[in-house]
Amino acid sequence: MDVQTGEIFKARLCPDPAEVTGWIKALPGPAAAIYEAGPTGYGLAQTLL
Repeated sequence: MDVQTGEIFKARLCPDPAEVTGWIKALPGPAAAIYEAGPTGYGLAQTLL
Protein backbone atom coordinates (compact mmCIF):
# COMPACT_ATOMS: atom_id res chain seq x y z
CA MET A 1 0.00 0.00 0.00
CA ASP A 2 1.28 3.44 -0.89
CA VAL A 3 0.97 5.36 2.38
CA GLN A 4 0.75 8.70 0.58
CA THR A 5 -1.97 7.85 -1.96
CA GLY A 6 -3.64 4.83 -0.37
CA GLU A 7 -3.15 2.82 -3.57
CA ILE A 8 -2.92 -0.93 -2.97
CA PHE A 9 -0.65 -3.09 -5.09
CA LYS A 10 -1.35 -6.77 -5.52
CA ALA A 11 -0.43 -9.51 -7.95
CA ARG A 12 -0.89 -13.21 -8.43
CA LEU A 13 2.60 -14.64 -8.77
CA CYS A 14 4.07 -18.07 -9.32
CA PRO A 15 6.38 -19.34 -6.57
CA ASP A 16 9.51 -18.44 -8.56
CA PRO A 17 11.79 -16.27 -6.35
CA ALA A 18 12.97 -14.27 -9.39
CA GLU A 19 9.39 -13.36 -10.35
CA VAL A 20 8.46 -12.34 -6.80
CA THR A 21 11.67 -10.33 -6.37
CA GLY A 22 11.12 -8.56 -9.69
CA TRP A 23 7.61 -7.55 -8.69
CA ILE A 24 8.72 -6.25 -5.30
CA LYS A 25 11.56 -4.25 -6.87
CA ALA A 26 9.07 -2.66 -9.31
CA LEU A 27 6.99 -1.25 -6.44
CA PRO A 28 7.45 2.42 -5.60
CA GLY A 29 9.99 2.61 -2.79
CA PRO A 30 10.61 2.30 -0.03
CA ALA A 31 8.91 -1.10 -0.05
CA ALA A 32 8.55 -3.87 2.47
CA ALA A 33 7.26 -7.38 1.97
CA ILE A 34 5.80 -10.00 4.26
CA TYR A 35 5.22 -13.59 3.30
CA GLU A 36 4.38 -16.84 5.01
CA ALA A 37 7.34 -19.18 4.54
CA GLY A 38 6.44 -22.68 3.55
CA PRO A 39 8.75 -25.45 2.41
CA THR A 40 10.18 -23.19 -0.34
CA GLY A 41 10.44 -19.97 1.66
CA TYR A 42 14.20 -20.14 2.25
CA GLY A 43 15.05 -19.53 -1.42
CA LEU A 44 12.82 -16.47 -1.59
CA ALA A 45 14.24 -15.05 1.63
CA GLN A 46 17.80 -15.42 0.29
CA THR A 47 16.85 -13.80 -3.03
CA LEU A 48 15.31 -10.77 -1.29
CA LEU A 49 18.32 -10.09 0.93
